[in-house]
Amino acid sequence: MLELLAICPRVLKVMKLVNNLVKTPQMVAKMQEFSEEMIKARVIEEIVALNSEITDETAAQL
Repeated sequence: MLELLAICPRVLKVMKLVNNLVKTPQMVAKMQEFSEEMIKARVIEEIVALNSEITDETAAQL
């Protein structure tokens, strides 16, 4: 038990250092921003593909 109590301050120090390195709230915000951009890119990709299909069908009818 005494060993555990002796280790706790060092573990807490390491956890604080890791938290400072990771900056969790900032990382979450960036991941959300990235996710939104990926969704936009997917929507644009689908619109381009649909437009391409429509163009191909129109060209085939001519």
